[in-house]
Amino acid sequence: MAVHQMKRLFEPKHVALLGVSQDKSKSGYQFLQSLIAGNYKGKISLLGRQGGELAGLPIYTSIDDLPPDIDVAFNLLGPAQTREL
Repeated sequence: MAVHQMKRLFEPKHVALLGVSQDKSKSGYQFLQSLIAGNYKGKISLLGRQGGELAGLPIYTSIDDLPPDIDVAFNLLGPAQTREL
C-alpha cells in the first residue's frame, strides 16, 4: 500500500459516519460526539435514514449524495442495512 493511502487511513481529512441518528443512545450519535470532543479538524459527512442535521452537519439520506472525497468511512449500520449499500 502506498504511503499516501496509509496517510489517508491514519490521518483522514474527511470522515464519513454511515448510520447516524438523532438518538443520543445510538452509536452513530456517540461516535460523532467523540470526534467533536477529540477536536477532529477534518470534514465529517453523515449518512442516516431520517435526514436533517446533527451537530450542525447535514445528514444525507442516500449514499449517492455523500461527497466523493471521503478518506475513511465508519459503518455503524446493522447487517440488514449494510446489504442495501
